[in-house]
Amino acid sequence: SCAGAVQQNRDSCDGNGSCLDGGAAACSPYQCDAQNVVCLTICQNDSDCVPTHWCNSTPNPAECQPKQGNGAACGGDNECSSGNCVDGVCCGSGCAGLCRACDLMGSVGTCTLIPNGQDPDDECLALLSCDGTGQCQ
Repeated sequence: SCAGAVQQNRDSCDGNGSCLDGGAAACSPYQCDAQNVVCLTICQNDSDCVPTHWCNSTPNPAECQPKQGNGAACGGDNECSSGNCVDGVCCGSGCAGLCRACDLMGSVGTCTLIPNGQDPDDECLALLSCDGTGQCQ
């Protein structure tokens, strides 16, 4: 049987009339299959992985990979331990609002106000720039 992310292996006989405990095996980084029989060995979505991992469908077959820490490259919120993929990196917060970025040199992975006179994401339109306080000027 299998529950959560632990598979209970079948007991066996030793040939001398005694049973041998099959023991348990961790499925990590995968979960148990839908029938709760065995550990999965590939994933189809994030729920097939333990909570600290996400399902990367790029390799064939798809595999559970560890969620990344702040500052690591990402392609979606599910790839980050923080749950926030902003500006292509895992970010400590959702970094909502104008003139904020999570990929600024020196503070990658931390939501930071874009410096005065800059606008790398063209949030303030072509004629304006950020003022350093989270507003367009």
